[in-house]
Order: sequence, then C-alpha cells, then structure tokens
Amino acid sequence: MAEHDPQIEEIPEQERTERERSFIDTLFFPPEERRLRTGWRLLLQSLVLVGFILGMQFILRYYLYANFPALFSYDFYISRLILFLGITGTVFAARVILDNRSFKSLGLHLDGKAGLDFAVGMGISFLIAGFLFLVFWALDWVNFQGFAWNVDVPQQFTLFWFIFLVVFLAKAWQEEILFRGYWLKNIQDGLHDYWAIGISALVFSLIHVFSTGFSVRALAALFVLGLFYGYALVSSGQLWLPLGLHLGWKVFGGNLFGFRVNGLQVPGLLIQQLDGPALWTGGVFGPDAGLMIFPALILGSFLIWVYSVSRKG
Repeated sequence: MAEHDPQIEEIPEQERTERERSFIDTLFFPPEERRLRTGWRLLLQSLVLVGFILGMQFILRYYLYANFPALFSYDFYISRLILFLGITGTVFAARVILDNRSFKSLGLHLDGKAGLDFAVGMGISFLIAGFLFLVFWALDWVNFQGFAWNVDVPQQFTLFWFIFLVVFLAKAWQEEILFRGYWLKNIQDGLHDYWAIGISALVFSLIHVFSTGFSVRALAALFVLGLFYGYALVSSGQLWLPLGLHLGWKVFGGNLFGFRVNGLQVPGLLIQQLDGPALWTGGVFGPDAGLMIFPALILGSFLIWVYSVSRKG
C-alpha cells in the first residue's frame, strides 16, 4: 500500500470544482446557482431599458411627430408613459428571466399589511411636507398668494391636478420598483443591507441630474432621500411603505402645499412661492434639495422606526 505523502496538498472537492470551472463561467455565473451574477443582471437590465427608451424616442422624433406634429404638444405625457412602460417591463422581465424570481418577490406581496404600509407611508410624508411648510411659514419664507379655486378656473385646475396625480403615481411606482425593488434587492442578495441601501440611493440620486435646478446640494439631498426610502424598505420588508412615502411626498408636497417637485412646478391647492434662501428651501429644484429636508427626514425616520416596531409586534 502506497504511503500518504504529506508534501502533496489535498484540494477539497468544492475548491477543485471551482478551479475546474472556465474563466467565462466563473466571470458570469456564481458557483452556487445557475443565473448571472448580480452586476451582470443589473447591467443587462439597464442596457435593455436605455435601448428601449432611445428606440422609442427615435420613433417619436423621426416618425410619429414628423407625420403627426400635433402630437408633439403631448410629448411630456408620452415620454413619461414610455418611461413607465420601459421600467415596469424591463424590471418584470429581468426579475423573472435573469433573476429567476417572481415579480412580487421585489416586495410586492399583497398581504394583510400591504394597504396599511402604503397608508402609513402616505401619512408620514404628509407630516414631513406639513412640517416643512410650517417651518417656512414661521420663518416668513412663504409668499402665500391664495387657494387654487380662487386663483384658477376650477375645472382647469381640477384637470391638471388629476393629471399630475397620475404622473406622480407612475413616477413613484417606477422609481420604487427599479431602485428599492430591483437594484436594492439584487445587491442585498450578495452584500450587506447598508451597501444595498447606499448603492441604490446613489444611483437614484444620479438619475435626477437633468432635472431643473439640479446641483451638488440637490445630489446630496436626493442621496439622503434615497437612504430614507431604502430604510423604509428594509424596515418593512415590502415596497408598499417606501411607495407610500414616495407618492405621499409628491402629492402632499406638490399637489397640496404647492412646492416644486424635482424642479417641476406643480398645480397645488395652496398657491405660494418660497422666498427664503435657496440653501434651505432648495430653490427652483424644490425643498427636497434644501438643507431643511434633513431634519424633516430625521422626523420621518423616527416615525418609520416607531411603525416598524409596532408592525413586528
């Protein structure tokens, strides 16, 4: 019988299998499962989304608008519809095909707490927007001009108010399923929650770079806002809470109190203009780019913590 040579290293079976895998296989697929690695999945979904948007914009500019120029006046709404369909479609396809997971596993389970999570998120955003309005009012930074029904034609205001409500609902949905859903959930699979929240928040802040009034200050504030939404997701385990927070901020901040939202002037029930320093009010971008958003988000984070504790209890 041959004696065992201690000089010869015995390679464990798992390590030997890993070494025998091809470079391409190792680069694209983790050893434990047959699906693309996280980075490739995120990259592929992003490329397909960008390709879809650019392709649709090409069709709009060089075919649809060229042959039906009257449609160009609806470009704002058509472009947002394309973005909504592109994000929803590519996230759904990527989650099912690339991730080999169900779409509802992004945090869209319709359980007994889904409606409550959404309602609490809306309520917290109402308190945040109200807190900001009261602070600006107390500092005499609000130039109040009246109520919408006294300034504008009621029928016209109602129509635009409803349109922006639908636009905000679509925007909140697409950004949450993309950043707190697809990006955060995928990064969360391989890294710590902190990294998942941070990276998704960074990408979320960067997509607003072309918004009116965007600045480095706005980038920092949006990054913190992304952390806030990510914290809501991790606290509840579902997308309904951050979705309610996101929609609530736009509806109550814009449609109710009349703040600018991501550089967009919204038809609010209260007609007002912020005259305070842009450093604190956010200027033409809106309060979510001002320094006052930070204490407001601290308040919101505390409320999320209180709710998550009661939710688990």
